Amino acid sequence: MDMKIEFNDTDESPIVPPNSIGAWSIKNDTSVLITDPQPSGSHRKIIRRWNRLSRLQRSIVYALFVIAGTVLVMFYISKVSAANVNKINNSELAQETLKNLSLVNEQVAEAAISKKTVINDEKAERPMFTGPINARQYAVVESFKHAWRGYKEHAWGHDNLKPVSGMAFDWFSLGLTIVDSLDTAYIMGLNDEFEEGKQWIQNELVFTKNKDVNFFEVTIRVLGGLLSCYHFTQDRMFLTKAIDLGDRLMAAFSSPSGIPYSDVNLGERTAHAPEWSHYSTTAEVTTVQLEFRELSRASNNPGFEDAAAAVSEKIHHLPKKHGLVPIFINPNTGHFLPHATITLGARGDSYYEYLLKQWLQTGKTINYLLDDYLTAIEGVRNFLAKRSSPNKHLFIGELSAGSEVRYLHYLLNT
Repeated sequence: MDMKIEFNDTDESPIVPPNSIGAWSIKNDTSVLITDPQPSGSHRKIIRRWNRLSRLQRSIVYALFVIAGTVLVMFYISKVSAANVNKINNSELAQETLKNLSLVNEQVAEAAISKKTVINDEKAERPMFTGPINARQYAVVESFKHAWRGYKEHAWGHDNLKPVSGMAFDWFSLGLTIVDSLDTAYIMGLNDEFEEGKQWIQNELVFTKNKDVNFFEVTIRVLGGLLSCYHFTQDRMFLTKAIDLGDRLMAAFSSPSGIPYSDVNLGERTAHAPEWSHYSTTAEVTTVQLEFRELSRASNNPGFEDAAAAVSEKIHHLPKKHGLVPIFINPNTGHFLPHATITLGARGDSYYEYLLKQWLQTGKTINYLLDDYLTAIEGVRNFLAKRSSPNKHLFIGELSAGSEVRYLHYLLNT
């Protein structure tokens, strides 16, 4: 069926009867019926404007749309990746936390068992070790065994093994590696290695050689190692060796001030200042008290503790820079080297460490040890703790000539 639509040729508007206003009639209304709620006029305007754009302008618009889409896609991908990473990290953290909790629970359980053993049996004073109980501990034990085998093959009985050349090296000719590591072998449950070292100490270790040794190093390594093995095993052979060594080391306290000399000739039972200086190192003379006090307790000879404790008490009374001590002290006069470096690094570090350890070792009864430690910590905060520029990183410096703060290089590099 054909539909015929007529248009007026004149410019006059069609006459609409007054009573027909508001009513739609196909004869009187020539508009198109649109069901879309949005008017089509705006769309037509956009199309007209688009058609008026040049090819270059249209290309720029296309490029902007592509860039925007790319940015949105990349943003979405980054969000998804970050969420996945967080999930993985949270999962790993949860697993590590469970492992740590397991280790803590094991340690707590072991501590509880040990404590219960001590309470039930007053004679059970020695700690009992069962060797490694987890993968990490087994790895550490294997590393120790590897080092022990290499030392036994290439440098047995000597102080050290040079790992690159495989050559033996003697510092004091006292079998330092054996004596210093034997208590570790015992803790690890390495009975064969422990027995090897024990036999060497019993048959080969002597202190009669006419040779100078460093008072501090021999005290913490050899005397300390012998005392540890004695406490672990109650084998009096270790104590006998320790008493012999301690008697010979006592020569270091023969200075006019009681501050120990740095070098001791064990065979001659004599001591003297080092060849390069008249001064002893502050950290060395204040880091032997634990071993000498323990030797007194084990041997029932108070002389060892009295000599070592007198050094700490003397230094307690010396003037300091808010608890901080110079790194050199004169054994003849008993005074610090004026304007010497103050540092938490070499020659000064363990002075502060042994203040707190001595206070604990003596049952928290010698209060000046704790007071000196706390005063020194405040001194570190006030004089040694500094911020770098421009990143404001915290570092512990040292006082050069008593006043100038500079970087503590070897600590910053580790």
